[in-house]
Amino acid sequence: MAQFQGVFPADELVPASCGIMSVATVVEHTDSPEDSHWINGYSQDTIAGPTIRLLSSRSGYITANDKGLLFDGTQFPRYFDVQPFFIEAESKRSTLGILAQDPLADVKAQLEASTQKAVERELWEGYAIRQDNSDGVYLRRHSQTLQNGLGPIILTSGTGVAPKKALTMLEAAIGKSPTGGGGVIHMTRESASSIVGGGIGFASDAHDDGFMLTNLGTPVSIGSGYTGTGPLDVDNTTNFNNLGTTRWAYATGPVTVHLAPVELVNESLNQGFNARTNDSTVKAQRAAAVHFDTSIFFAAQITLPDVP
Repeated sequence: MAQFQGVFPADELVPASCGIMSVATVVEHTDSPEDSHWINGYSQDTIAGPTIRLLSSRSGYITANDKGLLFDGTQFPRYFDVQPFFIEAESKRSTLGILAQDPLADVKAQLEASTQKAVERELWEGYAIRQDNSDGVYLRRHSQTLQNGLGPIILTSGTGVAPKKALTMLEAAIGKSPTGGGGVIHMTRESASSIVGGGIGFASDAHDDGFMLTNLGTPVSIGSGYTGTGPLDVDNTTNFNNLGTTRWAYATGPVTVHLAPVELVNESLNQGFNARTNDSTVKAQRAAAVHFDTSIFFAAQITLPDVP
């Protein structure tokens, strides 16, 4: 029997299901000058933090212990800054087999497939924001008060709780939204695996899209790029960074992701060719930004159960 000497094509790269793209509003931009200004940074308008009161029909404000005040929005930001970032994919191959493949098309596919995980990592850790010392929001941002809307309120006290308990606490916290709006819960794959079937599961009409919901209908983002670390200290030191058997989960308001088109860094294969090694390196990049409604922003520490 003759030996096969050809090359089978690579399997298609498919992002993990249930990630941030399954719950976010994704805005795909063009490369036109008019549609590219956001890449330099932008301020996001928000109307999610108004002051909400109950009033008596006879005497107006309900003043007894301020019980009529549902939310004091006087200190809540009207705008917050968003820091875009770039995602890059790089592929290096020997030129001996390059004629049988299309490296430029491959690196674009690699970047498309990797975008979700990269967005999840920046959403959780805020590496680009911290590198540039800018004022954007991200999940690990140091904890502040709800009125500031800039950092999560920590629901657990010093030690982790069972995954389902953390889910219950985050669901209850979402109910503190100033306007009663819904939120999104963010969990690592380990944390979510401990709850599936007991508090979260696939939506019956969205199974093919990998969309997860809690029993109350709250979308759950289970990010492959999520690290599980907890809120930073005010000076951005690595507080809550020693994970061990614990992970953190967050509740936020709705999430929006902005994506620029994928662009090749190499205009041709010759630009990445190394004659000494007969290797060719190709790169692709895209700009991205991710933000969420900060009127819902809570964190809970989880202790993972033993798995036999």
